[in-house]
Amino acid sequence: MLVLNPRLKTQEEEIKTKIEALNQSLTTIDYTPSTFIKLDSETNRDPEIRNFKLMIRDCLPDVGKIDNSESNEASFHKIKAIIEKFDKEQRWTEKVTDVRNWLTFSASEKI
Repeated sequence: MLVLNPRLKTQEEEIKTKIEALNQSLTTIDYTPSTFIKLDSETNRDPEIRNFKLMIRDCLPDVGKIDNSESNEASFHKIKAIIEKFDKEQRWTEKVTDVRNWLTFSASEKI
């Protein structure tokens, strides 16, 4: 989970960066003679995605702060629960680990 969470967040930021680059190009293309299209992204409020992000974050809440067997045991069980859910629920796994689903996209016309 130490590797998974930062990797997913990096992918999310890469998508946002690519949208910014696309928007730069779109400002140079007329949609109508006086307008252009702007792409937007917002955090998806889907409960499954939101809960997955919380599960990942809560796996290791005390990394670097508390080093005891109880904390390690609790983290182990949280990580184990996520892995078991990955194994049992293919649709859920595909949905929550595809970072494109973490965002909702829209396009608007700008002057």
